[in-house]
Amino acid sequence: MISFIEGPVISAGIDHLVLKVGGIGLRVEVPASMISGLGAAVSAGSVLEVHTSLIVREDSLTLFGFESAGERDVFDVLLTVSGIGPRLALAAINELGADGLRIAVANADLTALARIPGVGKKTAQRMTLEIGDKLGSVSVAESTQSASHHDSGMRESVEAGLEQLGYPRAVAQRAVDALEGEYSDIGSMIRDALAVARDGRLGG
Repeated sequence: MISFIEGPVISAGIDHLVLKVGGIGLRVEVPASMISGLGAAVSAGSVLEVHTSLIVREDSLTLFGFESAGERDVFDVLLTVSGIGPRLALAAINELGADGLRIAVANADLTALARIPGVGKKTAQRMTLEIGDKLGSVSVAESTQSASHHDSGMRESVEAGLEQLGYPRAVAQRAVDALEGEYSDIGSMIRDALAVARDGRLGG
């Protein structure tokens, strides 16, 4: 893995950089937000350090770059979700940023996730279920307010999520009823409710 590269900027586009490294010009695909955020720092001749992830395909080797190792790590985690490739993962970081993705996934905020170009409700559901807590913890200040699993808003969101995954409403309701303890975010609640629904002992 190429963890990072550093070198002078040869050229920059709205979504890529070309850096000179060891006498070679390396093209790095980056979030458009990174280009706009760096501003004059991407002018020709400026020296940049870019954290990278190398994606290997049969017919290509593509470097994707980020301002921080944390963003790069979020990108790598997104690639573990079925149906999400590097371009979509890059679009997710461009749209919400690493912190925004952590918050949206932790709270199962499907509306926020669906704002990512190319992500629909089903893909957003898979993101919350398959990523889990792999993106790292979200501070209390960033997360939504804590609430027990009896909170009606959270309950309705979880039941709706299970229905979108194909479970009858009656099963979704019983799965939520079977949960014990308190939940501070929808993400944890929906994962546990899904486990109960999959158990198959709730009846029809």
